[in-house]
Amino acid sequence: MMKTLLAVAATLCLSVAANPASADNLLANSSFRLSANGSTPDYWDLHHAAALQFRDLHSQYNLVDVPGPQADARVLRITNSASGFPFLYLLSRQAEAKLGAGTYVFSVYARSDRPGTQLELAPALGAMQRRVSQTLTQQWRRYSAEFRIDDAIKDQLSPLLVLPSRASYWISAPQLESGDSATAYAPAATDAGLGTRTAAQAAAAADAIAAMALTSTSARAGLSALFEFNAYTSEPSARLQLSAKAVPAVAGELSCGHAGADNEQPPFYARSILLNEGQTTFLDIPIGALAPGEYSCTMSGPGRPVSATLTLLAPSAFLVRSNQFRRTLQINHSGYQIRGVMVGSYVPPEWYFADVVDHGLNTLFFSPSADPSGRLNFKDLDAVLGLAKKYAMKVIVGPAVMGQKNNSWVLLLERYSDLVRRYRGSPIIIGWFVVDEPQAWTLREKDLLDLYKAIKGIDPYRLAFINWGSDDVPVAVGAEPHGTLAATDLYSIDYYPFANAKTSLESYTLRTLRASKTGMEAGRPAHSWLQLYGYLDTIREPTGEELNYMAYVDLLYGGNYSVWQIKSNAKSTWDRLRKTNEEVADLTQRLMLNPDAAEIRAPILAGHYLYSAWRAGADIYLIVLHVGDRTESFVADLQSIIGSRARHVSDYHSRAAIPVEDSTLRDSFNAYATRVYQIH
Repeated sequence: MMKTLLAVAATLCLSVAANPASADNLLANSSFRLSANGSTPDYWDLHHAAALQFRDLHSQYNLVDVPGPQADARVLRITNSASGFPFLYLLSRQAEAKLGAGTYVFSVYARSDRPGTQLELAPALGAMQRRVSQTLTQQWRRYSAEFRIDDAIKDQLSPLLVLPSRASYWISAPQLESGDSATAYAPAATDAGLGTRTAAQAAAAADAIAAMALTSTSARAGLSALFEFNAYTSEPSARLQLSAKAVPAVAGELSCGHAGADNEQPPFYARSILLNEGQTTFLDIPIGALAPGEYSCTMSGPGRPVSATLTLLAPSAFLVRSNQFRRTLQINHSGYQIRGVMVGSYVPPEWYFADVVDHGLNTLFFSPSADPSGRLNFKDLDAVLGLAKKYAMKVIVGPAVMGQKNNSWVLLLERYSDLVRRYRGSPIIIGWFVVDEPQAWTLREKDLLDLYKAIKGIDPYRLAFINWGSDDVPVAVGAEPHGTLAATDLYSIDYYPFANAKTSLESYTLRTLRASKTGMEAGRPAHSWLQLYGYLDTIREPTGEELNYMAYVDLLYGGNYSVWQIKSNAKSTWDRLRKTNEEVADLTQRLMLNPDAAEIRAPILAGHYLYSAWRAGADIYLIVLHVGDRTESFVADLQSIIGSRARHVSDYHSRAAIPVEDSTLRDSFNAYATRVYQIH
C-alpha cells in the first residue's frame, strides 16, 4: 500500500505544551506587526474568492487595535458574513526554503463573537482533505494541529486557517514549529529584518537603475518600414513609415505586392525612395482596389531589404487593431486602452461589475471552466458577457493554455477554437488570450506561430496574444522573447515586484521598459500584468502608491495594463487604484490616443527620475516617475527638455502652481511617486 506523503494527525491541542520553551517559529510576520498598507498583514492574505463574495470585504478583514493573548502580536479580525461560504481562507506565505521531513505543529490563538463557530487548520492549500476542525469559544484559546512531512521533495507545509462559519473571528500569534507539541509563542527570529531593504537588495536596485539608463536611450539603428495599423478594412489608403536611423543616406526602390507572390507578378505600387540619414518619411499607399489578403511593401537598396506587412480584411462591423505608430489600440477606429482585471473562471456578481467600473477598470479577463468531460461552460461566459454589456465593459477570453506544452494541449486548443468560432461575432469580446507564460523547452517558434495563425484564421478582427513571464524578457532591446512577437498582437509580460527578496519595483521598471521598447520597434502595443495579491508565492500586496507607480511605467509607452487578481484586500490600495485609473485614462485620452498630440521627448532616465514630454495644443505635459525608495529632490532644466523657456508650470492633477526660476523646476518626490507637470 502506497505510503501517504503528507500525513496529518487528527489531533487538536487546546493549550500550550507542558514544556514552555519556545521552538523556532517558521512563519514570517506571525506577529502581524509588519503591514505595508496599514490594514492587513504582510506575508498573509485572504484567498481571492472572498473578494467576489463580500461586497464590504474591506470592513471584514482588518488588523484591529484590541488586547490580544500575546503582548508581542497584533490581532486580525475576519468576518464571514455569508451562510454556507466555505472558502474564507487566511493563507500564509509559502516558505522559500524547503522544510525537512518530520513532524510539525501549527498553532494559533483564536476566539469568536458567537458560540458554535468553526475553525479549521489545514497544512496547505493543496492538502485541504487533511484539515482539522474545532469549535471556538468567545474567549481567547490556543488551538493546534500536528502535521507530518514524509517526502520533503514532493510535499511542503504552507498552513492556512479556514473560517467557514457566519461569524467574526479574532486571530493572533500563529506559529509553525518542528516537533510534536506546541511551545510558547515567539515570532520568527528572521522577522527582525523583514520589510527593510538589505544591502544586497539595494545593490541590485542600483544595478537595475543603471541598466534602465542604457535601456531608455538605446535605439535600433538601420532602415525600417512599418504600416500605421496592423490591419485595414475599407480605407482607401494605408500610411507607410520609412525610417533611416543612424545610417547614411539610403536610395532604393519601394515595391508593394502580394505577400509571398513570385517576382513575375507586377506590384500594385512602386516608386524610388531617397532617405537621408536620420530621416523618416510617410507614404500613403493606395489600397482601395485591393482584395482582402496579405500584402507586403519592400524597400530595397544597399544592404539588406526591409519589408512591412499589410493585412487587408473584408469589411466588418467590429474591428480591434493596433496603431503601430503610436503603440495604442483601436476598437472600431476609436482609441482604447486596456485597464483590465483577471477573474479566472469565477462569474462575478453584478455588484462586482459596478465596483470595478467605478474604479476605472474597463476590461474583464475571463476563462470559462470545463466540466469533467472537458467541455467549456458557455453558460458562464454568456452570463459574464451579459453583465459586461450592461456595465459597458469589454471582455478578453482566456488563457486557453498555460505554461508547459503537454498532452492535454491539443484537446484544450481544439475546444478553445470552437469557443472562438461560437463567440467571434460578440461586440463585447475584444481579444483571445491564447497562451500564458509559454515555456521555452516545450514550445518552439513554429508552435506559437501555428497557434496564432489558427486563432486569427478563425477571428482576424480581434486581438490574439501571448503573455510572457518576466524571465522571458531579453536583456537587449529589440531582442524578441521566447518564440516570436509575430505570434502575438500585444507584447504582454508579467513581473511581480513583491514576490520575494530578489524582486523589486526597479526590476519591474527595467523589464517593462525593455519589453515596451521592443514591442514598439515591432509595432506591438505593450501590456503588463500588475501584481494585486499577496498570498502563497508573494510577500504582500502592493500599496496604492506602488500600484500607481507600476501603472505609470506602462503609461510612459502608451501601454495597457491589467491587475491580477480580482481586487485588493486593502481599502486604501483599492481606493488609490480608482484615482490612478482616473489619471491614466485622462492622460491616455489627452495624449496617447489624441492624434493632435505628439511626444516631444521619448522616455529617458535622468538620475533616479524617468520622464517623457508631450505636446497637446498650446500646453506641454511632463510625466515624471521617481525610481527610488526614499524621498529625493527633483531639479529639471525645462528649457533643455521642451526647447523653450517655461512660462507657467502647475501640477496637472492638483492644479497647484509649481515655482520655476530661470526655467529651472525644483520639487521633491516621495518613494516611487509620480507627477505630471502642465507647462503653459
